[in-house]
Amino acid sequence: MNDFDVGKIANDIIDEALQEPFETECPNCHLKFKVSLGSNHCPNCGTLVTVSKG
Repeated sequence: MNDFDVGKIANDIIDEALQEPFETECPNCHLKFKVSLGSNHCPNCGTLVTVSKG
């Protein structure tokens, strides 16, 4: 019998990973910049880059 929930563990890992900003590429001008969970704007061209959990 398993005493842990694999889905909860996966969600916890995703939540933890998304707490820290990470680098992505703007889909418009291709500049790499740091984003975090939620709405982010490219510092070069202002394009909205949204990061969500799913």
